[in-house]
Amino acid sequence: RGLTPALERKEVDKSFARAKKSLTACYRKYFDNLGNFHKVNVGVEIAANGRVETVELLQDKAPVALRACVAKAVKRLRFRGKRESSEAHQLFMVLGKVKSIRK
Repeated sequence: RGLTPALERKEVDKSFARAKKSLTACYRKYFDNLGNFHKVNVGVEIAANGRVETVELLQDKAPVALRACVAKAVKRLRFRGKRESSEAHQLFMVLGKVKSIRK
């Protein structure tokens, strides 16, 4: 078996949707601590083996507890196949809605 192609946006969105309940719970639990933030922006590095390597909450003022909650939820995700290298994606949560974009 060879390597699989890069993940498509719809595949990433589908995988992130599996974590939507956990991510939304993190967002709602810590929303009061976010001040004027109305969306949470998360950078994710997906390893070549399909596991999430790193999770970075991209708001400077986000509480440590929110960062830990989001990282825990996202690191549980697995993505299909084996790729040549890791991939970077961004995840946006807006009032409980989840959407990703490829970096």
